[in-house]
Order: sequence, then structure tokens, then C-alpha cells
Amino acid sequence: MAMFNFACGSGYSTYIQVRQCIRKITTREHIRECVGEFSRSSPQIACQSSKKLLACSLPIINEKCGQLGVQFVTDYIDKFVNVVDPTCKIVMQQSDKSIMGYNCTAEQNARIDHCAAPINELTSRIDELFE
Repeated sequence: MAMFNFACGSGYSTYIQVRQCIRKITTREHIRECVGEFSRSSPQIACQSSKKLLACSLPIINEKCGQLGVQFVTDYIDKFVNVVDPTCKIVMQQSDKSIMGYNCTAEQNARIDHCAAPINELTSRIDELFE
């Protein structure tokens, strides 16, 4: 419900701007597979599966829909996961990534993001220790 409250509330103006592009992206087979895997995952791994979904989808969303699309989808998934697991932190700006590709295709960036997620999460936890 939190996701819908966001899309119809504070995120509505952004949703209106990105909805057509996001709809087109979600028809791609690669993205449908990622969404399907996310949908089948158990609530116990909601944080991990949310991060995996974002790693899979954000590179192509960024390429086709821009940063506004990335921010909307990230915020949308963040609303969902924080209901299931309030300790989960998935919001990570592109510039905050420890590991980034250079001059890569969307698929290569997705692979980098997927493989780098555990390292970035560990880095984030270490940073929290020193706050």
C-alpha cells in the first residue's frame, strides 16, 4: 500500500512525467524476468531481492528514462521494502556508488551493479560505523 500511496501522493507529479517511459521499459523481456523473480521472492529476503531488482532495471531505466525515472523507481521500491524490512537501505545515488562502469552498455552496467551490490553494501555498513 505504501507504494501506491507514494505513486498517488508525493511521487505523483514525477510518476506523470515518467510513466510512459517506465511502461515501455517494463515490456522488455529482461526486465520482465527481473520483476518476475522479485515477485516470487519471499518477504524474508525483501531487501536483497529489492536491491537485485534495482540492479537489474536501473541501468536501462537511466539510459531510456533518465535520472528522473531512476529516482521514481528507486523511491517506489524503497517504499515497498521499508514496510517489509524497515532496516533495509536501498536508496543509493549514482554518485555514491563505490564501483561504477565506464562507457558500458546497459547490460554491462546491470552486471556491474549486481556484482558490486554486496561490496557497496559492506562499504556502506563500514561507513556507518564511523559516523
